[in-house]
Amino acid sequence: NEEPEAATRTWYFGSFPSTSLCAGALQICALHRRGTQCHPGCAMLLRARALPRIGLFDERYFMYVEDVDLTLRAWIAGYRVLDVPAAIVYHRMTGSDSASQQRMFWGYRNQLTTLLKLYQPGTLAAFASPISRRWFLTRNRYALRGALAALAMLPGTLARRRQVQRGRQAPDSRFLELCGL
Repeated sequence: NEEPEAATRTWYFGSFPSTSLCAGALQICALHRRGTQCHPGCAMLLRARALPRIGLFDERYFMYVEDVDLTLRAWIAGYRVLDVPAAIVYHRMTGSDSASQQRMFWGYRNQLTTLLKLYQPGTLAAFASPISRRWFLTRNRYALRGALAALAMLPGTLARRRQVQRGRQAPDSRFLELCGL
């Protein structure tokens, strides 16, 4: 039996560090449910009746940010995303792949794809400058490769975007309030 590194360890996942559009956290500390922005896919329970509305994981992602995409779609469809801080989950990080370059590529690609697919035009416009700096006006070759790959996926992303936006029940502001934005 492995022990957690600390009883109050906070895990950040699916974050967009330079844009702060999502910095979801799961904190193991108290016995109550609370709203959260996103939830890690390694420990997620979903209501079966929600799946026809929000769909499953986006199979194009392969790995990384698929949990953020799914939980944001739940918010957009009007569902709450909760965590149970008393729950303890053991998850060996980076178990899915060992190549950090590939991990960075998938992360950058999937982050941008998620933003383009899910956020309302006003939100994208408000964050245009940090989005541009993070993915396009950078010397980071993994960010650039990820951005080009996200643009190559744009036709499929726009088709999914239309589907998500048709079912929208909540504005981005509802989710962004939890992010402190």
